[in-house]
Amino acid sequence: MCWPAWSSCGRRAFRSGGVCVVAPAEVALPCGVLRALEDPPLGGPVAGIAAGLELLGRSHPVAGLTGILTCDAPLSWQALPALHRALAQAGPELDGVCARDGEHTQYLLGLYRRRALAAAVAPGGVPLRDTAVRRALGALRVTAIPTTHDVVRDLDTWAEVRAWDSGRCG
Repeated sequence: MCWPAWSSCGRRAFRSGGVCVVAPAEVALPCGVLRALEDPPLGGPVAGIAAGLELLGRSHPVAGLTGILTCDAPLSWQALPALHRALAQAGPELDGVCARDGEHTQYLLGLYRRRALAAAVAPGGVPLRDTAVRRALGALRVTAIPTTHDVVRDLDTWAEVRAWDSGRCG
């Protein structure tokens, strides 16, 4: 993926807290980005979210909001300002907001209240494994806001990644 775009644009959205990527050691990360991995590995995205939250919870300052950006949607960070505005306007009755692409709720592109998210992915402090994202995060009080397809577009094959990189990252 194109780390220069993340470094110059995306990190500004995270001024008040840390950034954690859930990925194995062989994935290169920019300086200052924390790395987490569910233990044991391959427990699915919900277990990964729990691992990231646990690591961020040991970092300071601990933010009250947590953004989730899926690794296969390279422009997903562009949704953060709109998600933040929507959550701020909603008030405390919502646990979070996420993107909607057409009729599809994109839970892996969202901004959540940290405590509610942690309770959903690690009830009683025990991380869920092999659990569908929709099942775990669908229990939260979430509003999905319309988001342009370019922002939620995911890259499912290495050919799509190479094509995106060559067109976006000169």
